[in-house]
Amino acid sequence: MFNIGIGELALIFAVALLVVGPRDLVKVARWLGRTVKYARKIVRQFMDTIDLDDNIRELKETGKILKDTAGEFKPLYERDSLDKQLETDLHPADTRPPDQADKNETGKE
Repeated sequence: MFNIGIGELALIFAVALLVVGPRDLVKVARWLGRTVKYARKIVRQFMDTIDLDDNIRELKETGKILKDTAGEFKPLYERDSLDKQLETDLHPADTRPPDQADKNETGKE
């Protein structure tokens, strides 16, 4: 990640040992580890929030597209002529739908 070799790592350790001292070096290392962990957690939460915002925006755009598409088809399913044409196509004039045939056989409509 930082491209630190063995030599640089030993130098950093030696300087930290001289500055902090052997007794407090473990405490400083522990504090540094916790701080890095907390910083990574904050960055991860921030990135998750950005991803969530992107997903919400995509869903809103998809919903708008679906509403627009449904609006284009609305006149098609509201037309009575389409229903009549469908009824004619499904049940030609020489045959009656089963429910109408049952009503006519009993003599009641």
